[in-house]
Amino acid sequence: MQHIQTGNQSERIQAYTLPKRNKRIKALVVLVFVNEAAFKITKAGLTASIYNLYAKAYLALLLKSIVMDDLLLQMGDLTAFAVLEALAVPIAE
Repeated sequence: MQHIQTGNQSERIQAYTLPKRNKRIKALVVLVFVNEAAFKITKAGLTASIYNLYAKAYLALLLKSIVMDDLLLQMGDLTAFAVLEALAVPIAE
């Protein structure tokens, strides 16, 4: 990895973290969490991708911020059955 010799420390950090960020974005595209919606030309003349989130990306963000105990206390039986059906979990009767 090449480091930028001129400039401040934040430029060197940005140059170092960019490949890792690209790997994460490409993984999210493969897993169908995001898709490339458009391209934008930056001030430096480079192209930058603009991404849209799919519904499951929004769901992942929401689930990350929810405490499961609170969610289970708030949901009723019909909602619980709908979640189980979506997850295809067999219900023991």
